[in-house]
Amino acid sequence: MSAEDWGTLGHLTADEEQAMKTLRQEVISLELPQYSDDKCLLRFCRARKFVVKKSLQMITEDYKWRQQFSEHEFRLNDFPSLLQFSDAGIARVGGRDLEHRPIVYLKPSEFYPSQVESDEELVLFYVYYMDALLSIADKGGREDFTVICDLAGWYV
Repeated sequence: MSAEDWGTLGHLTADEEQAMKTLRQEVISLELPQYSDDKCLLRFCRARKFVVKKSLQMITEDYKWRQQFSEHEFRLNDFPSLLQFSDAGIARVGGRDLEHRPIVYLKPSEFYPSQVESDEELVLFYVYYMDALLSIADKGGREDFTVICDLAGWYV
């Protein structure tokens, strides 16, 4: 097993498998089936080092936060001040790497946070974008993606 395989489906320890099983039972008992997919459970388990209690807390907090937007299906047009950045190619998805992960290209030197209307818009866009990337990765049988960041022109 390579270092990259750690914590991926098919490469879990017995304790990690048990944590996933326990977390799945908890999620089902709370009637949150949208979180019971193996890849979804695994993301929350890894984020909390396979501690079921902390993983479940993270899931319930995510669920509560997302409930605010349950009636709305986000589209790129919902982020008007960020459209200029997507049009400029500051963040774009294209191609796959050697492991068949989708590739995200970022050019942060072209991003000016002061031009974004609100912090809330930026947070919602980030969640929308990450969900879209995970969906693209999932369609290719992956649960991850590669980010290539062009730092030319980036000044601190």
